[in-house]
Amino acid sequence: MTRETGLSLITRAKPESKLFLEKGEFHHSDDSPKIILGFCRKHNIPYSKDFVSIAVYAGEEPPRGLGRCYGDLKMVLKPGRIVPDIKVICKDDFQDLVINAAKKEKAGLPIENYLGKIITDLPNTFEGRYQFFLKVVREARGKYVEARVFRQLAMVDVETLDDESFFGNLEKHLK
Repeated sequence: MTRETGLSLITRAKPESKLFLEKGEFHHSDDSPKIILGFCRKHNIPYSKDFVSIAVYAGEEPPRGLGRCYGDLKMVLKPGRIVPDIKVICKDDFQDLVINAAKKEKAGLPIENYLGKIITDLPNTFEGRYQFFLKVVREARGKYVEARVFRQLAMVDVETLDDESFFGNLEKHLK
């Protein structure tokens, strides 16, 4: 499978997070973990405060909306190490979707549309998951798809690192 048609898994961090990555202790955090945990428990959606948020897309070009909210250090992850550990895939930003769904539910409004974007029933085999994730990405038609692993990352999980910060780019331009 070529990179153009294959699965791409990207996460981001602040450049100084490399130290945590080297120690095998890199993870993200949500802004409102209590709200997210409560909603996920109520709806049987797996959740952990110890997670890594991963942008999932097909090929080389990232989807619209793939910003740098976590930082300028771009990490391309190894599918062979990450795909088996993905616990949830979401056809949107997981945190935003869950918080918005929780607000709607609290107001007594329907949330089925939100719940339908969160997928937790995943195939058991690597190839089954890989193909399933490609299908989800294609159905999203260029919109952001997020997956989550509930563990910390280490350098062994990373295919390439690219510091896209001002200083990271400055170093490239001075060569």
